[in-house]
Amino acid sequence: MAGLKDTLVKSVKNENKTDSKSERLFDKSKKAWNISENYLDNFKDKIIRRYAMYNSQHYETEKYCEENYNRNKHYVPKSHEFVKNSVSQVVQAYFLNPDFVYLTPEVSEDIVSVMSAEYFSYVLNKRLKSKQNWWLTFIEMTAQSGFIHNMCIAKVDWNIDDKISIAVPIVLERLRIDPYADPLDPIGTSSFIIHKTEMYVDDLKAKQEEDGWLEFSIEDLQENFVSSMSEDEEIETARYRDGYDPKQGQQGVDAELQKVFVHENIIRENNKYYVFYTLGTTKMLTKVFNLKDIYPQGLPFVMAPLYPEEMKIYSAAPLDHAYPSQKLINDYTNTVMDAVEQVTWPVTIVKANSGFDIKKFQKVGPNSVVEARNPQSDVYQLNKQVAPQSLKNEIPYLMNNFDSTVGGLPNSTVAMEGGDSTATGQNMRYRSQSQVINMYLMNYNEKFIEPVLELMLKCEKIFGLKDDKFVGKVFKNTGLLQRYNDKLVENGFDPENFEINKEFADADLNLSVNVGMGATSPQLRIEQFLASVNAIRNLVPNVQNQLDTQEIIKELMTLNGYKDYNRFFTTTEDPRIGELQAQIQQLQQQLMQKKTPEEVQADVMAKQATAQEKMKKVELLDAQINKTNADTIATKVTTQQNALTSAEKLAVMPEIAVGGDKIMENAGAVDPTPQDPMF
Repeated sequence: MAGLKDTLVKSVKNENKTDSKSERLFDKSKKAWNISENYLDNFKDKIIRRYAMYNSQHYETEKYCEENYNRNKHYVPKSHEFVKNSVSQVVQAYFLNPDFVYLTPEVSEDIVSVMSAEYFSYVLNKRLKSKQNWWLTFIEMTAQSGFIHNMCIAKVDWNIDDKISIAVPIVLERLRIDPYADPLDPIGTSSFIIHKTEMYVDDLKAKQEEDGWLEFSIEDLQENFVSSMSEDEEIETARYRDGYDPKQGQQGVDAELQKVFVHENIIRENNKYYVFYTLGTTKMLTKVFNLKDIYPQGLPFVMAPLYPEEMKIYSAAPLDHAYPSQKLINDYTNTVMDAVEQVTWPVTIVKANSGFDIKKFQKVGPNSVVEARNPQSDVYQLNKQVAPQSLKNEIPYLMNNFDSTVGGLPNSTVAMEGGDSTATGQNMRYRSQSQVINMYLMNYNEKFIEPVLELMLKCEKIFGLKDDKFVGKVFKNTGLLQRYNDKLVENGFDPENFEINKEFADADLNLSVNVGMGATSPQLRIEQFLASVNAIRNLVPNVQNQLDTQEIIKELMTLNGYKDYNRFFTTTEDPRIGELQAQIQQLQQQLMQKKTPEEVQADVMAKQATAQEKMKKVELLDAQINKTNADTIATKVTTQQNALTSAEKLAVMPEIAVGGDKIMENAGAVDPTPQDPMF
């Protein structure tokens, strides 16, 4: 999968030696790692509990995890449902639009900036629409981390092998920063950044041979093997369901086929950043490099919460606040199950030494026969008259409390509460709770996705423009030079000697992400879009001629789920335009044969003016046709919505259907499917 590799260890040409600066910064990195470990210990229990909630597993301190607990221990996957539904809302908001990102020039009059914006818009969208669809996976994984831990982290860099800009998600516990960094900009203000990643021993040896990494022995690798993780590495295994331990899969494997932990250390000293790699905290793998030599785009990490809290780097996650509700839901559900089982399968008391076959009695089923000498005196059942309905009725309210706490948009709660499960009722619920999801989505987009794409844009400017073959392909596909040739000449540029690398790299651009903010329900988004267009038409007179009907149709069809909307429209040229042009040429030939040049010129100008007037009428007619198409689609959508509303009313009050039929009959409506005369 392009861009989603196990590690993004940068290839650096190294000298096979270290110096005093390297040793000094190596000591700093070890101290920094210990500081981050102590700081992370404050959140370790919460991180493990969040993973358990997402994996629908009871937290280790709960009674259900006790060895001798033999009653019901079901886990209601409410937390998993919240994360899954929230991620689906984020994905839907990003992938309803055909293009992900668009760029605009800082100075709209600058022709180079205009061309640069169009060029990089095409390039970034092409990167994000790769065949492997890695951007979808990136959105899903980072959004999932955001809703579980309230933190999204990624590394952005240039992939030297594939020659593309890439972004890789990083799990919370794998990136360590200074606890005293500014919460508003933790990456930019941290005195150290340590990225803990994994590499195969075989890949390390390749780095040693090809890039001159420092020498190491198998003994140096022992304590950094993934299979050698200590028992306190609980967070590393908590991510996996059913107690899967990644180190178990590495044990007993040949040393050269195992993975080891590698640290990428970025240390700030004297207001400068330095980069180097180490084998955990035990041995240096490279010497120290200036950050700009390895990452010309700047610090390659992006880190942002979905919901920031005052002066906190690691804010409380939605699952932290929802844990009491999740625990109560589990407790009540299991209590109800226990009560039902006690009524269905009561406790049986058998008299000691009665000779009663207990094992045979435990296997009884329908039409079974069990022999007993004195059944009335030897066997007795404790029939508990338990009414679990009172407990069962509390569960929907607990689930509603869970939804209110996290701000999620569940699929099941409306029906369980016995509330309005119609389309109108669900839309009302979407309106009330989608505000929290929209807040999450806005923070995710503004503070995380846009900075990630900004770094990708920097990589494309620094590295991508040097790939002449790719640049030429983009210019051929977009036709930039052909379309802007005249304007380049007007601004003093020679199109034949236009320095794309220099001019485009210096252009100032504004980046925006095409995300469906606002309502997350598709139906509500259609309503909001139509309301916005109608409001503009009502407020601004004569705005109809300024509206781009093609873009309106494109947006509306996309909201309805039709990505390939072009198939509904013809792309052939209007034959009337060709007929008008042929008439002009014919008249010009006739006039030149019969009249003086002055008369011919005057007649030609008059005919051209007439033809231009006809052309304007044709364009006006096309605009009216496009408007009619757009209005027709809008009318159909409105009609569908009205039909749904009418259906809901009929479902609630069926008696109004008779009166409605009578009104339609008096108005002249005819039933297209008349009744069968047999009935």
